[in-house]
Amino acid sequence: MENPTLNSQPQQRTPKGVNLIEKLKQSPLQKQLLLIIITVLSQNIIWWTYPLIYSKHLDGQLPAGSFVLVAYSVLIALAMHFIFSSRFHSFWAMLFCGLSGIVTFSSLIKGSFEVFCLLLLFTVYLIILQVKWMRLKSIIGLVGLAILAAFTIPLAIFYLQNNYVTSKFIITLIPLVFSYLYFLVPLFLPSSKLRTISSLVLGIAFLINIMLLPFNLWTLLAIIIVAGSWLILFNLELDIHFQVPLYFALQTLTVMVIFLQQH
Repeated sequence: MENPTLNSQPQQRTPKGVNLIEKLKQSPLQKQLLLIIITVLSQNIIWWTYPLIYSKHLDGQLPAGSFVLVAYSVLIALAMHFIFSSRFHSFWAMLFCGLSGIVTFSSLIKGSFEVFCLLLLFTVYLIILQVKWMRLKSIIGLVGLAILAAFTIPLAIFYLQNNYVTSKFIITLIPLVFSYLYFLVPLFLPSSKLRTISSLVLGIAFLINIMLLPFNLWTLLAIIIVAGSWLILFNLELDIHFQVPLYFALQTLTVMVIFLQQH
């Protein structure tokens, strides 16, 4: 009987020996689903945390049937994921935009005309964002999305809770606008040189906005995240499918740190 030598063929791996990376490579559908979940959770954490916690001081409560607004926010987050991961043209994004538009006609949202118009405007903007001749894959398109994404759903939630909106709450959402401007630059400006310059300028503006808030340990952590993301991520050429959930996850982390800074 021959003894095994160093040249013997290695034993075949058992399923338990397959690592996570190999599993992801073997199941692209699971990988895609994971990336989508990260985007949807990231955006909804941002949109719902501010108004729900802020309204605790005002004894506000969401009306019955608020699941309609939850459905809208999930559909919009899905549309945003497919818009950016497909480089601004996706059948699935159009489908989710259409479904979100239908949701705005629910009795809950139609009962508040201002909320109805605001949500419908956001949906329409995401649709025209994918129309090439509109040329919104630019700094102008980025500014429009940042404003609508930062204000639309949080203001809708706050208004349905309290039947009014305070100027103080609107001001607390300004850092959220800067976070969208900063973290979505690589998606709107794919050109490496223009992307680098724009992300630097908007990153500095974002840092100034953060430093204008009360300074504490959370402030320092937010500054580190923003600076670190520019030095490492915005100078790397990553696959677009990984960029989208990664930037949204970093945005959520930064925004939550800013929220802790203010509360």
